[in-house]
Amino acid sequence: MRWDEPAPREHDAEERSWQVVRAAWEERVASARPSLVRRRWPLIAFATALAVIAAALSPPGMAVLGSIKDAVRGRDNLVSLPAPGRILVNAPAGAWVVQHDGSKRFLSNYADAAWSPHGLYLAAARRNTLVALEPNGRVHWTLARAAPVGGPVWSYEGYRIAYLSGSTLRVVAGDGTGDRVLASRVAPVAPAWNGVSHRLLYVDLRGRVHYVDADSGRAFWVTGPAARPLKVAWMFTGRTAVELTARSLRVFHVRNGRLFKAIPLPAGEHRLALSPTGPAAVTSPGGILLVHP
Repeated sequence: MRWDEPAPREHDAEERSWQVVRAAWEERVASARPSLVRRRWPLIAFATALAVIAAALSPPGMAVLGSIKDAVRGRDNLVSLPAPGRILVNAPAGAWVVQHDGSKRFLSNYADAAWSPHGLYLAAARRNTLVALEPNGRVHWTLARAAPVGGPVWSYEGYRIAYLSGSTLRVVAGDGTGDRVLASRVAPVAPAWNGVSHRLLYVDLRGRVHYVDADSGRAFWVTGPAARPLKVAWMFTGRTAVELTARSLRVFHVRNGRLFKAIPLPAGEHRLALSPTGPAAVTSPGGILLVHP
């Protein structure tokens, strides 16, 4: 028997399983209309348990397992986003593009995916290759490099993409042309454009933040070293730059790179998020720290 041919009595097993699931759902106890997700959990738990039993007892059960998994993971589990637009979610197996109505598109084996300024394209890494593609997965161009690629980010108007390849920082035009090295001995931290020009921040292997012009290569300033840098970013005013490390959040003035403040953080895993209109937020095991510009 070929692997893609139906197993014996596969259709009968699917029909029996569906009847049981539907009966269980129709006999549910009426309640005061809890949220949609809460109402679906009993069905999801029951369907999952049924799938495991079916898979264990008969060959047709494998088909039942696939059908139920598709239903549980389907688009109805996420009703809609709380605001208009789309979101991009990077996961270990790839990237998800989630539409406003809750429908999703999975882009398998892409890492560090990032939106272009108007959300028309994505830049993403695929092992040693930089890829520019549409949210539906259609590839526009690829650029192979000798070392693993990561951390691609678009400039404010989409004319440039800065990205990492091994320990080098590279810049390429938005159409995939003119690729070149901007800096070497760079830490594995994604660069950050300042949002109004082709100037950007990057971190070297000593944890120092560099502020440079990507077109001319001109260096404006460099900070003192820091241990275990994790991320660099701009506050929404564009007057201050921040560097998140394993133990602190360092804030610098854009004019001369002077350290404005260093905020100690507790030991543990940290994440940095910047509001487009307000403070930066650092999540840590001790809670959330808000830093105002």
